Amino acid sequence: MFDIITFLGFLVLTLNVALYSIFFKRNGFAAYRYITIYSWSMLIIQFVSLYYNLNKMDNIFISHFYFIIQFILISLFY
Repeated sequence: MFDIITFLGFLVLTLNVALYSIFFKRNGFAAYRYITIYSWSMLIIQFVSLYYNLNKMDNIFISHFYFIIQFILISLFY
């Protein structure tokens, strides 16, 4: 059950990244640039976390990158 929810989250995040990337290429608004970079960085962090989890390695340090990137990019958006 947990695996289904996890991969459903990956699917939604990947769809979000694809849609924002396409929309940014068309319009090029500055706000969409930060949201697109934010979405790409969250997708990369999710895949790195999945890799560490599947290899039974500690991935707690990734939360530092997650929070720092999240705070910086969301503050640039607003």
